[in-house]
Amino acid sequence: MTEHLIPTSRLTLVPLSMGVVLAQVLSCSKMMINHIERNVLSLKWPNDVLIDDKKVAGILIENCSVPTHKGSSSSSSSNSSNSSRSENWLLIGIGVNVQSCPQEFHDQETTAPRMATCLKEHTAVSSDFALELGMVLSQQIPEQIQQFSQDGFSSSIVDQWVSFAKLGEYYTIRTTGEIVQIIQLEADGRMRVVGKDGKERLLVSDYFV
Repeated sequence: MTEHLIPTSRLTLVPLSMGVVLAQVLSCSKMMINHIERNVLSLKWPNDVLIDDKKVAGILIENCSVPTHKGSSSSSSSNSSNSSRSENWLLIGIGVNVQSCPQEFHDQETTAPRMATCLKEHTAVSSDFALELGMVLSQQIPEQIQQFSQDGFSSSIVDQWVSFAKLGEYYTIRTTGEIVQIIQLEADGRMRVVGKDGKERLLVSDYFV
């Protein structure tokens, strides 16, 4: 397993970059008979992938602290204690509706805040597509993370994310039900929005439905 160190100052860009990787793979995948047109595929901040404004994929990222122990076995207990430390790892989980999607989010009469869809409704996918997609993502994600330490990466990932976004659209904040307009993605990954009161603010950990 290869370790890739992500600068702390760029951790807020990880969700955006994972969304970009997934959107790029789905929009130009050679595994699908018919490509999904870029104009119907979009990203909802920070990393939900939509087709015709219906959710087809989502990403969850969690931080995991893992204790590590360095030093020889002959060291005293006090020395062993001093050499103990922990490393922070990011656990990235990606879910894609390939052959089907939850029915309760698919019916036209659904009361869910956003309908869902699956790739099969938009293009022909083989029975092995999910496995092949996983293999491609397992190659693309480490390559993307490896670029985090490079100069200019932040502006690059923001530009790529914006190319899939619908700035100017209105979204509902999941926790409060407030409707806001997204107007700009900041360089650190925060989303600038404006509310009905005309006041702008930055969102950090809120989610849209």
